[in-house]
Amino acid sequence: MNIAGRRPAAPLHPPFGPPSGGPFFCQELAMPIPDHASRNFQTLLQAARNDDLALMECLDAETRELRYVLCAVGRDGEDYVFTPFGHLAPGNPFDAYLPPADGGGFAETE
Repeated sequence: MNIAGRRPAAPLHPPFGPPSGGPFFCQELAMPIPDHASRNFQTLLQAARNDDLALMECLDAETRELRYVLCAVGRDGEDYVFTPFGHLAPGNPFDAYLPPADGGGFAETE
């Protein structure tokens, strides 16, 4: 059960994603992910397993641009606590990032 007393939803299988062998497909990571990022990711996974995630509409503190922020939801007594983990990429996320390249570094844009 999650904090709202609901059973967790079935896992989602989005109809999109990198094609096999596409620019975001790699057999090994080109560089190690820092421990703090791995711990945060594990916390995010646990929140997802518990159905304790929220998507909040926020403003970027520096640019004041609208952002959709992925948050873990917890409780502090009667209050809800939202822990932000990051924001969704505006537009096409495959255009927003350069993935790791074979042999190190990052892939170049075509």
